[in-house]
Amino acid sequence: MSTEMEVDASARTAHRGEDKRRDATMKTLSVLREKNAFLIALDSYAPTVPEAVSRYYMSKSGVDAIDPRMTKLVSLAADFFLSKTVHEAKQMSLLKQSGAAKTNKRKKDDAGSEDLITVEDLERALDESGVHLRKR
Repeated sequence: MSTEMEVDASARTAHRGEDKRRDATMKTLSVLREKNAFLIALDSYAPTVPEAVSRYYMSKSGVDAIDPRMTKLVSLAADFFLSKTVHEAKQMSLLKQSGAAKTNKRKKDDAGSEDLITVEDLERALDESGVHLRKR
């Protein structure tokens, strides 16, 4: 009886090991599918920052990207950084304008003034992202 229990326990342990291997294989396949889907999307993406500009600054900083997808990935990161910075600057501009409107208690003179982003707004947004500008 005890040998039957031992055999049954070892069979369950082996079955658990197979389940773990199957789960790991499925997880790996899922990651590979996601990676392939990302690379396909990256190939069809047209970045705002031209790849030539990214390549120039990459080579200037010592990065030799043989794979063109690497250059496109850097361009994508630059796009993300630019859009985030402009969004933050716009939010700061809106906050500044709403604060000025409350203190002056007057209506806006220009309907398009809310779209105005100043250099100070950009400097503050960049500062929040860890980019500190110095005036010369």
